[in-house]
Amino acid sequence: MASLFKAVRNLFREKKDAAAKSLSDPVRDAKYDIEDSKKQIADFEQKVAQLMATNNQSKRKQSASKEEVKKWGALAKKAAEAGSEKDVTTAITKKQFASNEVVVFTKEIKINEKIVANLRNQLTQARNKIAKAESNSAQLSARLEGAKIRKELTNASTEFGGGPLAGLDNLEKAVDTAESEADAYEDLREDTGGDLEEKYGSGDVDIDDEVAKLMASVK
Repeated sequence: MASLFKAVRNLFREKKDAAAKSLSDPVRDAKYDIEDSKKQIADFEQKVAQLMATNNQSKRKQSASKEEVKKWGALAKKAAEAGSEKDVTTAITKKQFASNEVVVFTKEIKINEKIVANLRNQLTQARNKIAKAESNSAQLSARLEGAKIRKELTNASTEFGGGPLAGLDNLEKAVDTAESEADAYEDLREDTGGDLEEKYGSGDVDIDDEVAKLMASVK
């Protein structure tokens, strides 16, 4: 029973593989792969653009925080000149807060710029790969069709070597065989000496001459 299940399972697997092979089309698949890659790059570009926009916002906030540091530093100086310790404390506190923001935004901008540079490099490589695939698509398609034609011609030449065309040689082979057999029979007949009488005979023999010869040989 286990062998039966295994055989049935392998049969379905074989049919599945055969169906997948018959449905496959490298040229068509390459075309859709290029289209899907372009969509993937478009989505990737959007995300990179969003990250760049966020980084630009951080730069603007960094610039604003730097201005805040300058402003509160100047106000703290004026408050000190006016002798207001409370105002000085308030100005210095706000200046320190702005300074901390500058530090945070600076780190964030540095990290984002590194990520953006890496992503843009990946985008460039991906675009180049797609451009190369598109430029090679026609050439590769032509090579594939050429390979198919060569394969079909090879199979055709093999098929022509057998079947009805092969039967055209049978008559010639049959004649050669018959002639060879006839030659062999003739050679065998010559070896038996069966034709000596025909070859060396001179017709009727003179009886008196034959008698005289025999009597002479006895004496």
